[in-house]
Amino acid sequence: VYYCSEYWNNVNCFQLGASVAFTTNKGDDTITFQVCQSPYDKMAMNYAENPDPDGDPIKLGDLYAYNLYWMGSHGFYTALHSLNFSEYERGKFDVYVVLGNQFKFGDATIQLDLMNRGVSAKELLFENFSIMGEVDYLIAKRVNIFAKATYDKVGANYPTVIDDEGDYVGGLFLCPGTEMTRVGGGVEYYPLGGRGNRDIRLHAAYCYNIGNNTNTKGTAFDKGSFLTVGLTWKIDVIEGISALIDKRQAKRAANM
Repeated sequence: VYYCSEYWNNVNCFQLGASVAFTTNKGDDTITFQVCQSPYDKMAMNYAENPDPDGDPIKLGDLYAYNLYWMGSHGFYTALHSLNFSEYERGKFDVYVVLGNQFKFGDATIQLDLMNRGVSAKELLFENFSIMGEVDYLIAKRVNIFAKATYDKVGANYPTVIDDEGDYVGGLFLCPGTEMTRVGGGVEYYPLGGRGNRDIRLHAAYCYNIGNNTNTKGTAFDKGSFLTVGLTWKIDVIEGISALIDKRQAKRAANM
């Protein structure tokens, strides 16, 4: 993931929680229910306007999220769909429906993700949403190219909460009136082999932004660009330690 939608760049993705899951006998489908801390739990709007006598912030209460996932793999199609309820105030939920889809045809892979968000049914009907699409193609054994586009839209009627630094969005991590598109692509090179071994990767990716971001602290703005060039090396630490131990044990056995 070299660049994402504006929503993805602002949301707090990782939270502490617990999950229970059921997987079918064939292993093709898994349904998971999760309860975790809401991604809005640490936002300024969940703290009292004035601190306590010691100057420490006063938290208004713990906020939770309730999520239901379906992950399925059927031939060329892989799905990750979810229904999510995240508290942004006590008893008030930001609801989002996520439809993640991947289609694989030989050396080509197509990914299409749709996220609808909102605190009301009206907003869930394409007033607040994100679309992300990507096409990858392995043009040679070690070379992969891709094109990617993302689109975010936030309706003008979404509530905001004011703090000392400006407007905080009441549940979407995006400010009302935002409409932003990002388009770009890139190339990946795998020196050890594109199919069998992707532990080392060289990459170059670029995207261009088009639209209006009303969040002055956002990550993407009109006519802005993003360029990344780098090296990724996946190291299996446990396997490396195990191999080192085996080597030393074999050496000791040989010297006995």
